[in-house]
Amino acid sequence: RDTYGSLMRRIRLSSMLHLIPSVRLPKNTIYSNKLMIYMTGILWEQFDPERYIKDNYATLHDEDRQILNILIPLYEKMLSGGERVLDIGTGPNLYPLVVVLPYAARVDCLEISSQNVQYLKRELNNPSAHWRAFLRFMEKKSSKYNSDLLRELARKIHIYRGSIFDNTRTGYDMVSMFFCAESITNSKYEFTAACKRFVSAARREGLLVAAFMENSTEYRIGSLNFPAYPVAKELLIETFQSLCNDFRIYHIDVAARPLRSGYTGMLLLVGRRK
Repeated sequence: RDTYGSLMRRIRLSSMLHLIPSVRLPKNTIYSNKLMIYMTGILWEQFDPERYIKDNYATLHDEDRQILNILIPLYEKMLSGGERVLDIGTGPNLYPLVVVLPYAARVDCLEISSQNVQYLKRELNNPSAHWRAFLRFMEKKSSKYNSDLLRELARKIHIYRGSIFDNTRTGYDMVSMFFCAESITNSKYEFTAACKRFVSAARREGLLVAAFMENSTEYRIGSLNFPAYPVAKELLIETFQSLCNDFRIYHIDVAARPLRSGYTGMLLLVGRRK
């Protein structure tokens, strides 16, 4: 079966060709579904979740604190409890799941990398110490958070392997996406297509929460460079104004000790699907 459907026939692979240095193909070449699936597998099956965690989440960074300081009161105000939640492109990042857990009846996670899927399943049953540090920060901000939440991870969270472009799960009360759409491509077309798929997974007036690296062009994990599309506030307005009602974009400042070089901050979008 052609799992990527008609959309993927129009997706370009220029962002993935660096993995095969000998290949030199025209920048705007349109590739077949089979090649797209093959190249996607090459890219994401080389993703190293342990190295990514070491570089990004081994300690609670100031940028994460800024995001949590926005999300904790926002969820308390905008979520009533019992919501069905979908997180797209979860990667090995657990804290976006933990912060919504007090309000969710169920959290589904869509992740393309089998390495990340395996990591998440291990962590749900026995969270590492660094995630407990994130929870302790949440506990200081709201009584909704306590150590009992960790025992809810494996019961409430369900991990599925799949691509954002191939997602058929829809009708969710809330959909989140943290550092996914801009971190899988260097193509504006693909970035926009990913954002549209993200929005389409929510029900009408469903809550949408998405975080983006600002002005990132690529990132490195171990010995591999991964693509990124440079996102600015103006691009998010252009992309989401026809898709969302009452959306707001928060700017997350770069910390005194940045996570890495090559970005100017983070952008957090909150809105509701039209």
